[in-house]
Amino acid sequence: MKRVMYDLTYAARGKSGIPKDTKSVAEILLDMDDVELEFVISPKNYVSRYSISSDLNVIKDSKNINTVFSSNPNVFWKIPIISIVKSFIQSISLQPFVKIEEVSQRALFLVLKQIGIKQPVKKTGLRLFVLRISYVARFARPRLLGQFRIRISDKHFYIQQHIDPIKVNCRGSHIVRLHDVLPITHPYFFSETAQLAFNRGFLSLLSNRKIIWVMDTEASKKEFLELFGTDKNVEVIPCEVGYGLNPQMAIQGIKNKNKNKNKNTFLCVNTIEPRKNVEMIVNAFLESCGQKTDDELIIVGSYGWKEEALISNLRSGFYGNQIKFIENAEEYQVEELFKKADFVISASEAEGFGLPPLEGMLFGCLPIVSDIPQHRETMGSKAIYFGLNKQSLSIAISTARKISISERQKLGLSAHHYVQNRFSHEVLKKEWTQLLLKLTSKELKKYDAKKTKKTYI
Repeated sequence: MKRVMYDLTYAARGKSGIPKDTKSVAEILLDMDDVELEFVISPKNYVSRYSISSDLNVIKDSKNINTVFSSNPNVFWKIPIISIVKSFIQSISLQPFVKIEEVSQRALFLVLKQIGIKQPVKKTGLRLFVLRISYVARFARPRLLGQFRIRISDKHFYIQQHIDPIKVNCRGSHIVRLHDVLPITHPYFFSETAQLAFNRGFLSLLSNRKIIWVMDTEASKKEFLELFGTDKNVEVIPCEVGYGLNPQMAIQGIKNKNKNKNKNTFLCVNTIEPRKNVEMIVNAFLESCGQKTDDELIIVGSYGWKEEALISNLRSGFYGNQIKFIENAEEYQVEELFKKADFVISASEAEGFGLPPLEGMLFGCLPIVSDIPQHRETMGSKAIYFGLNKQSLSIAISTARKISISERQKLGLSAHHYVQNRFSHEVLKKEWTQLLLKLTSKELKKYDAKKTKKTYI
């Protein structure tokens, strides 16, 4: 039996790629028969959306989920100066080890429900712990006194989906699921604060040679090794595509797509930020339309950063009736849009994985994507590629329009099966199982070698 502690903190941060993958991996671990699983999570003071109530063990009303995730955490959060003082004291504390506090089983299942993780049916021994470290202290302390430490000596694996600089003392492997290093390779797309936070956490973790890094593409792994040294332990497991969606009934919808339809629907699902080149998509689409005014481009996403003028234009309808903008869409709305759309566009300049076009492929959308290594790796020959300029994208959109309805249906079905065969829950479960087995074997060999050496001496 493999004993795993898995950090759920990022699962509470929204519905974008990394939170989705955090939940997906949690459900994969819950689905493994030979894994004894425990969760750890940080409260709101250190997470953007939720906080964990301090009285988790005395919850009486299981219907009141907000008693677990409360918008008003405690007195220390309400009084900023006390919170600042508390963070400062943590930063200079000479005690590096941080205690993790267990919560009740009732609270555990309420937390999983609130986050949106499917409830385990047969899993026994499931536990949840709270890690209470100030977010500021996490990043301030490494510069002064070194990383905070968690002591969990009885675990085979500690897995985290973020780069908070925490050192884990466990008998087995410390795994960091790292999706990209874009704030380092493409710093001009991020604010100085975001770059500083990423660099401080990442570089602190990078100094720990025992960490196993798990990227989600070979292209990102190659980039990582070229930048930080080939001596690093880096594995590759893709993201699950379709998590939070319902692609099981997609095939019939793909067969019926485009019937009796006189217009083409192009869909772009992205955070509104510079790296995604959303404005270029809008301009290329309008340029490619010419006199054909029936086609529509639907942009779905929430505002990120550095695109104030663009988000203002999208909200005001500045680009005309052919451009529709849906802000902060729910998951079911995005799924319905994938079902109706003919094409999905991604003009991202850099990616760790690139989830939206693959999600679109599950529902028969044909992908029109920027020619970057990650897109080439995940979509292969199933996509229409373009160079990162308006003219190239405009040509790609015009090319897509010329594909016949019957051919689109064939390509859509092929795209669906392609994604299912490579990025489904069952496929990814096998990959995670193989990784844990591989790492367990390595640890056993190390243990046997030490035991043999000690006996010989």
